[in-house]
Amino acid sequence: MFCDGMAEESEASRRRHLFRRILAFAAVLLVAGRARTEETAPAPTFHLFGPLPLTDAAQTISTARPKPKRRWVVAIGELAVFQVIPWAYNRYLQHEEYAHISWKTVAENIKNGLDLSDPDKFTTDQLGHPIHGGLYYNTARTNGFTFWESIPFAVVGAYTWQMGMERDAHSLNDFVTSSMGGPTIGEPMFRLSRMILDNEARGAERVFREIAGALVNPTSAITRLATGELWKVAENPDDRFPSLFVVTLDGGYRHVGHKGLPDPDQGLFSFTIRYGDPFRHPDDPKPFDAFELSGDLSSPSSALLARIEVRGLVAGWDVGRSAKAENLFGILFEFDYFNNEPRQFGMQAFKVGLLSRFDLGKGTDLRTQALLVAAPLASLNAGHATENQDWYHRAFGWGPAAGLDLAARIRREEIDIFTLAYTLDWVHTTSGLARNSTLQAVTVEARVPLARHLAIGGGWGLAQRLSTYDLFPTERVTSPTFRAFASWIFR
Repeated sequence: MFCDGMAEESEASRRRHLFRRILAFAAVLLVAGRARTEETAPAPTFHLFGPLPLTDAAQTISTARPKPKRRWVVAIGELAVFQVIPWAYNRYLQHEEYAHISWKTVAENIKNGLDLSDPDKFTTDQLGHPIHGGLYYNTARTNGFTFWESIPFAVVGAYTWQMGMERDAHSLNDFVTSSMGGPTIGEPMFRLSRMILDNEARGAERVFREIAGALVNPTSAITRLATGELWKVAENPDDRFPSLFVVTLDGGYRHVGHKGLPDPDQGLFSFTIRYGDPFRHPDDPKPFDAFELSGDLSSPSSALLARIEVRGLVAGWDVGRSAKAENLFGILFEFDYFNNEPRQFGMQAFKVGLLSRFDLGKGTDLRTQALLVAAPLASLNAGHATENQDWYHRAFGWGPAAGLDLAARIRREEIDIFTLAYTLDWVHTTSGLARNSTLQAVTVEARVPLARHLAIGGGWGLAQRLSTYDLFPTERVTSPTFRAFASWIFR
């Protein structure tokens, strides 16, 4: 999954493996027990999906964060491990020709440089490589390095793989997705695993938590094994838990109104993990103190995993605050993966703009965002797939992207009861048949709370792609969707 050779597995086998991992992750989150409280401090009891100690949204949370010790040797050793293991799998178990490397192939790759000739599958490029980059990133993050200090490990790992661990590889798109997508995916892996792990736990609970943490962040398990933290009883980090933690699980039905789609009626399972809050942050905020992770699983459909989105705030500045309103100018990292026909689209992007919160009273507020989008490289299936496959050995194209992200949501007691969102992305293809593509999507969604943890809701969306070509007619694809669901909310 994390390298090119693994993409050759059968579609059915890949789906079964992915489904088992998702079920395991869901079971971990649903069953994870109560974290211990410190004997010397009156900290409140914490349930993974239970109430957190909250403060007023306009206040900050004072959190002591001692500077961790950086373990350079362990981090570099783990980075090498995550290079050697996938290569050995490809070379000695899969017997892939491209894994037969030598100093000569390394020199040739460096001489040729990075380009966009990669013929990998969409899932390998847009999901497999970013996850691999997340493992690179966590070799540093789990060894005491900060968010910014860990990014070079993802960059070095991605470049080393392209130049050294495959012959005739040197793929620019793989390098970008690993080095940019890696930190965006890797930081949530790091933070969620720390919530599950409990250094004070013993016995069966300790074993369960270590296994659960390894499922969420495999790099953390290797680090804890190498350092002895796997079995050592010690204090937990002061910033183990966020200021806010809410998980929403939706189960229901979706209809995709696209002509020619073989399975327009689909069962849908969605999840959203909201970690922290941009307007409720520590005195010394760090990147990804607030992030959101969401995804869709649908069946029957072209892909079981239809969507993954990760958005994390890396920096923010107050630009206006009153008793009833707060405004924050923010910089965000985002990872987008859409694999739901008729759309395949993925990008690792920077977003910059205004985040606002307006207090409506009685535990209700209005959240708005107006963000500009910039992506060095985006992937898009822009039509004429057969011709694109013949010319470029893949059904999608690559190119830089820019866009706009607007949204407004009414949130009551941490439940989004109404959401209106609009996105606009413009992709200029530099490797593919299309010349320019414009993607637009509007979404409306509402939830009606029935109890503290239960709600019902529905949503409507309309997505449109307009692509122009040098050699083919302009293509317009419009896809309306409707969904109805029941929600279970953990907070």
